[in-house]
Amino acid sequence: MLSVELLSLSDDAKMEVCALFAHAAWAGMNLAFTGDTRFIPTEEDLRSSLQNVKLFVLDPDVRKPGASHTAWMADKISQGWKYGPERDNDEKIHPCLVPFTQLPIEDQRKDHNQCGSQEAILTIFGLLDLTDSAE
Repeated sequence: MLSVELLSLSDDAKMEVCALFAHAAWAGMNLAFTGDTRFIPTEEDLRSSLQNVKLFVLDPDVRKPGASHTAWMADKISQGWKYGPERDNDEKIHPCLVPFTQLPIEDQRKDHNQCGSQEAILTIFGLLDLTDSAE
């Protein structure tokens, strides 16, 4: 059960907490699906998570894995990231800067799970009302 302190936060503060939860969930899924223990989130990654959470709340279309991935790619590209076969934070190279359908199945699963976890976290915090969404 969430504490009263968390529920009494402003919506902006709740979104920041949700972004941290969502990012932690993504990192855990990354480890579970790939066994990759090298991923250490950067400040930029956490900022992107917050932007993605805000988009997720405001735009129902972004709640779909393919659209969420496209929004993530646009954010990365705007920061100067480019495609490369292996991630390199210093050189801003990322292997997932490809269309959703071209991602390895493990990464597509991560995106599906990420959308589900974001939806759950935001609903728990009262930032997302799924009763109006028609799927």
